[in-house]
Amino acid sequence: MKNKELKKVLTYLFLGIFGIVMLFPVIWMFFACFKTNNEIFGSLRILPQGWSMEAFVKGWKTTGTYTYAKYFINTFALVIPTTLLTLASCSLVAYGFARFDFPGNQFLFMILIATLMLPNAVIIIPRYALFNKLGWLDSYMTFFAPAAVGCYPFFVFMLVQFLRGLPRDLDESAYIDGCGPFQCFIQILLPLLKPALFTDVR
Repeated sequence: MKNKELKKVLTYLFLGIFGIVMLFPVIWMFFACFKTNNEIFGSLRILPQGWSMEAFVKGWKTTGTYTYAKYFINTFALVIPTTLLTLASCSLVAYGFARFDFPGNQFLFMILIATLMLPNAVIIIPRYALFNKLGWLDSYMTFFAPAAVGCYPFFVFMLVQFLRGLPRDLDESAYIDGCGPFQCFIQILLPLLKPALFTDVR
């Protein structure tokens, strides 16, 4: 029993030391944030001699024209509308493919899936030429426009498969209760699409 306890203690001790050794670069980097450049390159101490916030101030101001606050605002102004437009357009396109039988449904869906095989290097030049003609260069429209018209085939494909797993009885019940196709989508199917939509966002 004593040998087993000793083995367990030694195992945990070894794992603890090994963990500290593995984490040492991260710990050193964290404390280096509060050191001056002279102290970083001229001393081997882990803890700083004097805690300085100068690195954070300089990092926030950056060396360019804009501060980090501008970059944050720019990111949110780009990401939030693009994400919302992608979710709205891709879910509507997927609803059309999954629930309606219209002429050319299978053919159009096949073309949509085929675009997944195109590498980005093939599309980037025609896309640039198109955006240039439309005068959208250096604007958010180059992100908003594709997101608004469901130009992300993987998301559409994933939502179509998810919708095909939902029973059509739900749609029929909604139609009997007086819902139209759009109301059925918004009130019945969209809440059930939450897992797939959250996967798209991620």
